[in-house]
Amino acid sequence: MLHRFALPLLALLATSPSYVIAQPSSPSNVAKSSSLTATLPANVAGVVFVNTNTEAWTTLTQFQLFSQARPFLAGLPALFLGLDLTTDVQPWLGERVAIALMPFTGSEKNSDDRLENSSGLLNANHALLLAPVKDTQLLNAFLTKLKASRSQPPIERQYKGVTVWEWPAEKPAQCDSASPNQPGCESAPETESEPETTPQAPSEEEIQPTEPTTQTSIGKPQAFSKLKAVGSTPTLPLPPIPGGGLSVPSIPSPQAGLAIAVLPGYLVTATTPGPIEQLIDARRSKSPALAANPQFQRTMQHPQFQRSLLVAYGNIAEIARFPQPQFPIPTTPPPEEPTSPQPQTSLPRKLKADSQPPSPVPMESLTVGLERLAQDYSTVDGYVWLQPEGIHTQISTYYKTPQPTKADVLTPNAEQILTRMPGATYLASTSRNLKQQWQSFVDITQAEPTLQPALQLIRDGIRTFSGLNLERDWLPWMDGEYAAFLFPDNQGPFSRLYPNLDLGLGLVMQTSDRPAAEAALTKFDQFIKSQSGGALNIATRSIQGQPVTSWEFAEAGDRQSFFAHSWVDQDTLVVTTGLGPMKALNPKPYLPLNQNRTFKTATDSFLRPNQGYFYTNMGASLSFIYGLFQPYSNAPEMREVKRWLGTVYSISASNSATPEKQQFDSLLVLAPTRKP
Repeated sequence: MLHRFALPLLALLATSPSYVIAQPSSPSNVAKSSSLTATLPANVAGVVFVNTNTEAWTTLTQFQLFSQARPFLAGLPALFLGLDLTTDVQPWLGERVAIALMPFTGSEKNSDDRLENSSGLLNANHALLLAPVKDTQLLNAFLTKLKASRSQPPIERQYKGVTVWEWPAEKPAQCDSASPNQPGCESAPETESEPETTPQAPSEEEIQPTEPTTQTSIGKPQAFSKLKAVGSTPTLPLPPIPGGGLSVPSIPSPQAGLAIAVLPGYLVTATTPGPIEQLIDARRSKSPALAANPQFQRTMQHPQFQRSLLVAYGNIAEIARFPQPQFPIPTTPPPEEPTSPQPQTSLPRKLKADSQPPSPVPMESLTVGLERLAQDYSTVDGYVWLQPEGIHTQISTYYKTPQPTKADVLTPNAEQILTRMPGATYLASTSRNLKQQWQSFVDITQAEPTLQPALQLIRDGIRTFSGLNLERDWLPWMDGEYAAFLFPDNQGPFSRLYPNLDLGLGLVMQTSDRPAAEAALTKFDQFIKSQSGGALNIATRSIQGQPVTSWEFAEAGDRQSFFAHSWVDQDTLVVTTGLGPMKALNPKPYLPLNQNRTFKTATDSFLRPNQGYFYTNMGASLSFIYGLFQPYSNAPEMREVKRWLGTVYSISASNSATPEKQQFDSLLVLAPTRKP
């Protein structure tokens, strides 16, 4: 159920480009948002605001990717909320709803909490959906239909003058071949429930009981009277989807329980009465509202607040108060002492009878991690909006106090690393100061013992592969910008192995200590040569007067280079998969990446200075993949997939830091809709 995932929707913002609108700010929209935030308490742990205006979703049709998807886009809000939005909900629902994670008070610890947290799910018993009501008569009609779709009457009770209806969580039926018709297993016939009188929604002066809501699956608009009970969950038929059906999570689910109440101007639903009671307590006690929270006011003042279909906000300190899930971490047993040679078989030489399954990470360990995070950071928020090039996602994490020493600084040679990569690059990842990044990772592992094995694994792996110590030989001189990238090349080892695999791998690193770098490379060359048993020749070649160190094997009477490194200027090292790819980069590419139009479009809207980029040229990458699998890519069933993927020009992302926050941006650049 979506109520379980109110907080993880912060991460969803970085990967779900469909939740976007291009809607100008307006006083009415601001007022509606303010009304919701005036109802929620200031210490809410997390909240996601969802724009439910179906017309806003269809603005995505300006891009070719969505040009034929107008009916589907109009139903996306319903898909998100698990409701038949167009027919039964939209007439009475306001244009923005809130899915809120109420604060954890410590009194909620019960068996259900422990069970849900041990499975890695955020406790659903603290989340609620707050939906503004613009037409109480239509709401009452909707509630009547919803109650008719429930198989059991609710438990009705009063809480501080508010009527709350509850359907307790149901256990799933155990169906087997011996008893296929037991309750919950058989398919119930289509019936019409006897309508019951539905109380009117309350005015601002009084709070009256209302009928409970239920859950449906989103489908084509149709009346609730046409619902068919399948098992114990009413569903609506889904529109056909190429390639198979789509599993749609509904909210709320009878198995998980349902609670409902009507407050003045709002419908409130949750899986249990707990969060609804918390909201009632906050309203009655006149406690500060979310709108008065200065940290949330910062979120509302973001220039894209009104244009975003989803706006997410989380209070890290409140999140850290929740019991944390446990994750099984496999542990590697210590190596056994060498013994006399044993006959080799297809089975392991020795199996321990007392082997144990992986133990979960203690809940306290993860809690400490969040508490440490809360010492430095206050809140996190996220937005997704539409811009002329495509769909922009942004997530920001704010420091508790300004950190000017952690802010990115614009240096004279900033982004010079981009001039060392070819414009036709398929994929690139850039960053800076690997030495400092590694030290930050080491600091984290000191506070998180569960990461210590990973730390040692990296250290041992580098020593085994290169013969050098990571922290003594490699990292001290890796203090500049660096980039790893894939680019087209038909002269390297990959194309010799497979004719269509025209691919080169490159690594560019800047350093302030070239002598230390040269010493490490010399040791590395010597170690690899000694390990080759004389099969490897390390030679110094020349490309346009630039010396290049090449690793070569004898093949068909000739020397074939498969690894090369060279200094292209005083402080820039280039490493490639052989002499062939090196020719495209040394002394510099014909057309550098920073002058490529696709790259500029993908990154120009990101904050500068920043900590680097992730970039994928989808057009070039897809052409490479289609060529690699040419017999299959021309199959009839692939043509539609290729046409759809071809509308995505690039995918890019960037990290940046200011004295106030750390920020993540991503952009999906899309082809505009073609005119008939």
